[in-house]
Amino acid sequence: MTRFVCDRTDDQCKIVQERLLQQDTKHVLPINRIQSAQVARRQSDNNALYQAVLETDDGTISLSRASSSWRYPHARAVNQINQFLEDAEQQQLQWRFGQFGLFLFSLPLLVGLALPVLSRPVIDLTIDPLHRDLKLQRRRWWQASGKEARIPLDQIDDVDVNLYRNSMKRKRSTTYTTVIRLKSGEHVPLFQISKSKAFRHAAQLKAYLGK
Repeated sequence: MTRFVCDRTDDQCKIVQERLLQQDTKHVLPINRIQSAQVARRQSDNNALYQAVLETDDGTISLSRASSSWRYPHARAVNQINQFLEDAEQQQLQWRFGQFGLFLFSLPLLVGLALPVLSRPVIDLTIDPLHRDLKLQRRRWWQASGKEARIPLDQIDDVDVNLYRNSMKRKRSTTYTTVIRLKSGEHVPLFQISKSKAFRHAAQLKAYLGK
């Protein structure tokens, strides 16, 4: 996870890499050398990739990982940073960029000529090193906060993918769900998505948790 922190008292911003109880300051930037924050876009295998970046007097610095998700979460962070840079009265700013870009969410589903509908919630995953737990927050993309749950890190056994085969329909289907497996045997479901994404997200979350 990457944390972007600014404090006008020190007249500087820091880009800090966080992993469990470890923190590594990657960049220390004087505020007056930061020109703006931008959403960078590039093409990869016919897919558009988006990434939040800082434009500074010394060049471009990446804030979030490039992801093929909608540009909104990156733009949301960029807007907050630019607002801080333009408002001298705002003394502090802190923004966290998660392991999966900024956060994971579903894309709108187009049904006929109907307007796009966001059917799945956003799930924010954050490690709290002070309390040594994983915070899960489920919300809609337009909400600033939502339902929150906390899982102590020492209770997490692994991250896995559960398969559910539905044979009741005419055409059999298989559902893949990324889950957190607890030492108690309980499974905490996260994302119900395609097979490739479910296993990819499981691998990313394992790396994030150090499993």
